[in-house]
Amino acid sequence: MPDDQKWRLSTGKVIEDALFKFGMRCNEEQFILKDLSLCHISLCHSFILNPDDAVYINDGIFTKTELEEIRSHNRRELPDMPDDLLKHMMTFAKVIVNLRDGLPVSGTIQELRKQLQQPIDAIGDNFIREIHHDLDWLQYAMYTL
Repeated sequence: MPDDQKWRLSTGKVIEDALFKFGMRCNEEQFILKDLSLCHISLCHSFILNPDDAVYINDGIFTKTELEEIRSHNRRELPDMPDDLLKHMMTFAKVIVNLRDGLPVSGTIQELRKQLQQPIDAIGDNFIREIHHDLDWLQYAMYTL
């Protein structure tokens, strides 16, 4: 990548160069499964940076101040989630809790599939992409997990 296209922090550190050096030290994408509710994946090989990932401080890649600068640069607020979508997502809680607690999920997988299909079935032939895209995306995302 040409130097003039790289992101230079106020400290002078170049983000792409720091990620490249870190990535060269890693044998593979780092993945640490601590429990089902917390996992760690470092995607530095793809120049994807999560400024909330402690690995960058722990491994001396960036300082807290540098990560705060990255975090606050061109920050955008997430849009509010529509109430109907949030309510629909909360119906998946039983499966998530069972996975977290190490409980059987075989029966709940069928329940999850029914819950995923329910709002799409209710729309039927009246599906309008511009209106129902969130439900369609959620169903797709859950099926591809």
